[in-house]
Amino acid sequence: IHEGLKKINDEYFRSALDYIETVSDLSTLIRGPHTFRCPNLAVNSWLWLPMYEADFGWGRPIHTGPADVSHEGKVLILPTPINDGSLLVATRLGISHMSCFEKLLYEF
Repeated sequence: IHEGLKKINDEYFRSALDYIETVSDLSTLIRGPHTFRCPNLAVNSWLWLPMYEADFGWGRPIHTGPADVSHEGKVLILPTPINDGSLLVATRLGISHMSCFEKLLYEF
């Protein structure tokens, strides 16, 4: 992951934009059922969202999170309700990718 991040620079982005300009149907670039078993990850942090500060009249929530992790490779990092700095990771991965993902997490 670290080596991959180092490669993301101006030249990389320009190359990506050049590629996108050649694609006639941009919908083929959007994740969906056609990208099943894709090894790419889309990681998003919800740590900045004050989810557990909401009070709809019955007190602090005991759990908040995504209604659905819509496609494979989506990873959400969430706070936990106990506010001790621990994290909840919600993801949707195929079984064959899960062990690799777990290994990456523990080595990070």
